[in-house]
Amino acid sequence: YRFIAAGGAPMSGRCAAPVLSAINDIEPDIVHLNGVLAPDWIRVIRSAVGSAARVVVQDHGGWHPDDASAWARWRVRSGLARADAVLVASSGQAGVWRRRHVVPARVPVFDVMEGSTEFSPQPRAWARRARRVAGAPAGLHGGRLTAGKDPLTVLDGFARCVSEGPDAHLTFVGPGGALEPLVRQRCATDPVLRSRTTITGAVRHADLPRPRNHRLRP
Repeated sequence: YRFIAAGGAPMSGRCAAPVLSAINDIEPDIVHLNGVLAPDWIRVIRSAVGSAARVVVQDHGGWHPDDASAWARWRVRSGLARADAVLVASSGQAGVWRRRHVVPARVPVFDVMEGSTEFSPQPRAWARRARRVAGAPAGLHGGRLTAGKDPLTVLDGFARCVSEGPDAHLTFVGPGGALEPLVRQRCATDPVLRSRTTITGAVRHADLPRPRNHRLRP
């Protein structure tokens, strides 16, 4: 790892020079940039590496072209036009970016989840008991109950599936959020969902995984 204090616009030599120097020292095959909202950096780095390295830009879901001005979309496109590939969270997101012409047609877009994990498969009986997961099939929603995660749409979809899986159960695991009261109200008052949903609340990060040699206690 090499950490460089370089904040601000890359067009200032004081900011860009140490970054470009580090890139040249490494002679990378791939340059991975986090975030699409710094097109100046993409252009400067592309000019520096030329065709010697692939430039890959990853979005983290905080920017949506439908909510941006035409100027903002043009700025993002001007940077992505110099990329060799763009990574997004889902194929649906990629479709919106194509429709809004944010990503040039020649630039491939791949849906890649940004988080890595050391999780490993665990005994199903232990997992169900420890996390209070039920159902056949068992559905799991992990994350905050916020508009961005859209748990109400998850409930709509789950309710439609119950007719084909009467033993299905949906478990929410997460630290709550602005929509938690609405989710709890829906689960409590909807006769289809009342007995088929569970909200466990937050789980400590350290408690999420378990080592492979963890034994199910009687």
